[in-house]
Amino acid sequence: RRLTVYSVLWHTLKTLTLMFNPATPFLSEFLYQHVYRKLDPKLPESVNFEKWPKPDSKLRDEKLEEEFDMLLKCVSLVYSARQSARLKRRWPLSKAIVVAQPNVHEALKKAEDFFLELANVKKVEYRENVGEEFSSDRWSIASEDNVTVYLDTYRSENLVGEGLMRDLARRVQSLRKELGFMPTDILNAVHIAELDPKQARLIKGFLDTMAELVRTRKVHLHEKREELNVEWHEYAVDGKKVYIAIT
Repeated sequence: RRLTVYSVLWHTLKTLTLMFNPATPFLSEFLYQHVYRKLDPKLPESVNFEKWPKPDSKLRDEKLEEEFDMLLKCVSLVYSARQSARLKRRWPLSKAIVVAQPNVHEALKKAEDFFLELANVKKVEYRENVGEEFSSDRWSIASEDNVTVYLDTYRSENLVGEGLMRDLARRVQSLRKELGFMPTDILNAVHIAELDPKQARLIKGFLDTMAELVRTRKVHLHEKREELNVEWHEYAVDGKKVYIAIT
């Protein structure tokens, strides 16, 4: 599977480089020489000696394209429902209900893992219709054509904690970049200080997950910055100040 992914990536990026060449010749030539010819010296000496790419109908899977079009449509409806309810995409939610015809459900089920990840929901249900119980304020609704998505906006403490962890992880990733760390670098430790007691309690169960997300061996919480003599960086999370350090 990994080799298949690499093969598709190679074909896609090389084709894009050839197509970009008329508009960005210097960049295209640089990429061609330092990436493609470096990995495959048998290629022509210059990107300008390559033939213009032609579509290969044998590589198309129209049914798969239709399934992913439906996936993206449903994900877009989830985003619209989130926006209406003022819920960030990084905040996980418990459930989405997709109300549509069976053919839509079948297409979405084949890409359900992608839907759950992109929509950031724990569960998806498929229905052809719903009752009045879904008209309450708990549900945010978005509709397009014959597809309607009902998004459960209730956030348990567990979901709030996971969402807070993802907000903090985003700040840590920003700090990593600011300090010049490479994406592959594994940090020794990340320190977070001066969360309020409720935030600290909510996030405590997600510290190991956060460590994996930000590529660090350990995440430590501190009540006060003075507990550790390091360079702290100030951020705001949900309108409250929080301090982060990397060691």
